[in-house]
Amino acid sequence: MPSIRTEGRENVPARPAFFIPNRIPGLEVLQELENLLGGPQRVAWLVEETHLPTGEVMDYLRRSRAAGIMGSLARQSGIMLAEQVHDMLGSGRHVVLLTGPRDTDDGATLSDVPGRLLSHMDGSTLDTVPVYVGMFNEGLENAVATQLPCGETRLRIMQPIRGRGAQSARVLEAWMEAAADMFADLPLPEDCSLARMLVTSLQAHAEAKIIDGIDDSELPYPNLLAVSLMLARHLRRNITHKRLGIILPPGKRAAIANLACLLAGITPVNINYTAAPEIVREMMLQAHVTRFITETRFVTLQSGFDWPPTRDLVYIDETLEELGGGRLRVWRLLVHHLRTDQLLRLLRLPARKPHDEAALIFSGSTTGAPRAIVLTHRMAWANLTALQSRMQLQADKPILAAAPLYCSAGLIPGLLMPLLYGHSMVTYPSPEDAGARLRELILRHGVQSAIGTPDTARALVEDGADCPLLSLKYLVAAGGPVPPALARAVKEHLHTSLLGAYALSEAGSLVSLSQDNTCTATAAARQATPYLKEEGIGEPMPGIAVSISDPRRPSHLLPINTPGLVWVRGAALTRGYQDNEEATIANIRNGWLRTGDLGMVDADGKLHILGTRERYAVVHGEFIPHAALENLLLEGFGETDPASTERRIAIVSLTDRDARDHLIMLTTLPPEKLPPDISVLRYGIRNEGYSENWCPHLILPVPEIPALPNGRLDYAAACQLAKRILERME
Repeated sequence: MPSIRTEGRENVPARPAFFIPNRIPGLEVLQELENLLGGPQRVAWLVEETHLPTGEVMDYLRRSRAAGIMGSLARQSGIMLAEQVHDMLGSGRHVVLLTGPRDTDDGATLSDVPGRLLSHMDGSTLDTVPVYVGMFNEGLENAVATQLPCGETRLRIMQPIRGRGAQSARVLEAWMEAAADMFADLPLPEDCSLARMLVTSLQAHAEAKIIDGIDDSELPYPNLLAVSLMLARHLRRNITHKRLGIILPPGKRAAIANLACLLAGITPVNINYTAAPEIVREMMLQAHVTRFITETRFVTLQSGFDWPPTRDLVYIDETLEELGGGRLRVWRLLVHHLRTDQLLRLLRLPARKPHDEAALIFSGSTTGAPRAIVLTHRMAWANLTALQSRMQLQADKPILAAAPLYCSAGLIPGLLMPLLYGHSMVTYPSPEDAGARLRELILRHGVQSAIGTPDTARALVEDGADCPLLSLKYLVAAGGPVPPALARAVKEHLHTSLLGAYALSEAGSLVSLSQDNTCTATAAARQATPYLKEEGIGEPMPGIAVSISDPRRPSHLLPINTPGLVWVRGAALTRGYQDNEEATIANIRNGWLRTGDLGMVDADGKLHILGTRERYAVVHGEFIPHAALENLLLEGFGETDPASTERRIAIVSLTDRDARDHLIMLTTLPPEKLPPDISVLRYGIRNEGYSENWCPHLILPVPEIPALPNGRLDYAAACQLAKRILERME
């Protein structure tokens, strides 16, 4: 029987109250809560007929003749249910919402309470007391659990919420904050060095390997460790700098370079070789790197890259050849014959504290001035724990590692996670232009997970071939919104779901991950915000809390189910930007990170990202995200080719002298596709269930829509283009 640690006893009101736990996973937790509230005679249970608790719990309630309310979402309004709760409270009993566990294998989730049940009584005046039940195991693997058995269960009673409508949003917010606090309290090993953990894992998983998607060569993990140790010894003797730049695509040599740096006590800095030259130079300057690892062939292939002088380059292929096979054979023997503790003593790896530097990554390296972020060992540990708790992966099936290691979907999910958990990895350097090869690799090796961008998914369906990828449980698109048409094409041609994810460099990895590509927002939420119908969404990763503020007044908090500026906090997030106090003060407040993106959280606890901070308008008091409007217009004009990366429509907001927003549509569509009059477009938008406020005020045909180097909209240039056209029209 797991231990149950109870917190917040002082928050139990003296008078009867309505308690809403995020889950009651078993009889032990139910009885602990029951005793905490004064015993069976002081408690009544609210059960909804379609979300019954487990048979064990129901048997206990029948045997103990517990008082209760059987509710029905189908037959009772929220007001009717609230009246029943009020009557029971009047009899002197606390009322506790009781639901069963989720019947899924989605991994660690925030709550078992369905959103439509949680929000059913939003209009009532009931005071509510949120209760958070967290379940945890020791170690990195499945540290956050949702079902018993587990190592430790923590039950926290939170402060009562006064009933004044929209309680569901405030209950969700309280649960998220409790989850983030408990996750941050999980114990770390005294020495949480990534290098030490990697050595232990690579020795233990002798059957795992790197499979090179270019030449089909294989490198078993023990051999990977041996060659990395050999290179690490060389780097330790010849590199005097604290950090070393790595300019390599995903593959064997990128894995060796990063692992060797960690084993040598050097910080790896993966450089974005697709960024503009001035941005690359700024990254190198901020990182204080003057030496770089690359390979001869890649230098030849990336002829357009502004390479540092040859004297500053360490060619990994030439270096490994110079070190020779004799040294490598010795390291292989040591790896194969020494116990892990003996090998660690031989290596003399320095101990690392949680907030010591493990790697350096960058935010904004393709869309603006880069900001250097120190990825600490604690951040890496928190990300790895969250990923492994959420993604239910099989040990014997490989992961496709095709995302560049300089991005948040590459280093931790694509390299460190498979190495630390013993999953084989299939690598490929350029996923956006090799869909047929990627499909072949996934089919041949039974790949179970692939984390990339929407462009990776486009490559997989680019020729429209019907190619079921049945082994692929997780096809994740991070780094941009998932267009509905692309999600449908993946389902149709690949027979799998394209999962939306929200990634931040400041978090080192994913902030949220969808478990399917369908929206489960409540009917009431969809009526209030119709653009939620097809938005890619994802529940925040374990240990991540979300807050929403007014985009124009960031200090003014809003309910999390209201569209606004997204803030996040958790153990996986950075404490600040390196050598950039101004950016740190502007974007990190009391542990909360301002993401710069717009979004909201629905009643199921799933985060909707609606666009960037600049890309929204408020028309007659209605919040209108540009990205949602663009999707609506593309659907209306029939421009939904999932393989197309060309931007045909862009929405910008221009403000008049009275500070009113005006929506302007820039488009490269041919004249015959455009409506003859703006009123035709207005009627079409209304027919889709949107208000007239969503109709653009003007349509401006343009030969080209400005784009950034990474293909995203250059919003500042688009606004300037719209202004110039309007000035010529006056």
